[in-house]
Amino acid sequence: MTVAQADLIASKMKDVNPRDAFQIIRGTGMRPKECFAMRWEYLRVEESYYRNPQGKTRSARRPIPLLGRSIQVLQRRHMEQGQPAQGWVFPTKKSKCGHMITIHKAFTKARKASKLADSIVLYTARHGMGTELAAVVSLKEVMEPLGHADAKTALGYQHPDTAALQAKLEAAKTTGRLQ
Repeated sequence: MTVAQADLIASKMKDVNPRDAFQIIRGTGMRPKECFAMRWEYLRVEESYYRNPQGKTRSARRPIPLLGRSIQVLQRRHMEQGQPAQGWVFPTKKSKCGHMITIHKAFTKARKASKLADSIVLYTARHGMGTELAAVVSLKEVMEPLGHADAKTALGYQHPDTAALQAKLEAAKTTGRLQ
């Protein structure tokens, strides 16, 4: 999912809670479940990261950089909720756990209104961020914010641009770094 596709989908989401959650997922690469269960006490706005306290593996419990629109969304929500020191970022009385648990219906409706392919599902927002990260940082730097323990999983985000590779090789030849 590209940034343009995410923006289009977000523009079709009428309810602010699903839209905010979607923008956080796209801007951080969080798993949807991680996003829905966010708590204010783990947010570090000054350092621009969220410390994910839970997960089935040690690598899932990690600092997650707040990229894209995620920081603005969280700052606005924090102000609107009265700047709480703790509690759910997405509270709701509709679930037993006390926080939002899905945005599937809102996402699907917005994606259809955007006339985008059915292959674009909520989880592709996470993959879109992973792909963008992989284009500019090392594999290790992709693995950590996405919570991957296995490099093989993170390799799925690598999509080398062969034209760019050729240009890099040509530049290396002209500078004498490559014989």
